[in-house]
Amino acid sequence: MNSILKINPAYIQTQIINKAAGVIKKGGIILYPTDTIYGLGCDAFNRKSIKWIFDIKHRNPKNPALVLVRDIPMLQELVEDVSSKSKELMRRFWPGPLTMLFNARKGIPPLLISDDGKIGIRMPKNNFCLKLIAVSRVPIVSTSANISGDKTITEIEALKELFAHKVDLFIDAGDTASTIPSTVIDASVDEPVLIREGVIPFLEILSV
Repeated sequence: MNSILKINPAYIQTQIINKAAGVIKKGGIILYPTDTIYGLGCDAFNRKSIKWIFDIKHRNPKNPALVLVRDIPMLQELVEDVSSKSKELMRRFWPGPLTMLFNARKGIPPLLISDDGKIGIRMPKNNFCLKLIAVSRVPIVSTSANISGDKTITEIEALKELFAHKVDLFIDAGDTASTIPSTVIDASVDEPVLIREGVIPFLEILSV
């Protein structure tokens, strides 16, 4: 059976963060809570691990997974440039449920990049995620913990059953209250373009 670690989102033990970071560093896959829904994650620079996530989700390789970062320097490792308008949106909505598309740097794993060379990135408003990224020292892939095309799963026990023997570590923070993913915009152009409306209404983004 896979390893299962239960956490209290209000107080996350250092040893749990260290264990999860160890799995990430070794190329493992974790199922973990974010500030929106449960996600499947791995080292965003480990191509083999990313492919495994796509395989267990039955995800179309033409549908890139997004990446979580903890700060702007980590973002800059992944993207070519960040416009002044993008910085304004980050100041307003990061950390939080806004995914922004940027032009990707060369060398980024292909399963994270769209056909037009863009990568989706966000900074989550979740202490576990931010601490995990900090200790792992790498950006982390984040894609919904479900089979592609199926409904969002909020019950942790259902997720354990679905992904039993397919991931290396479950981080159990209890059932999630939300089934709504992050809002996705294209921030690589002069004016933001809505790709997917989620937690943050697009009108609120345009107002900024």
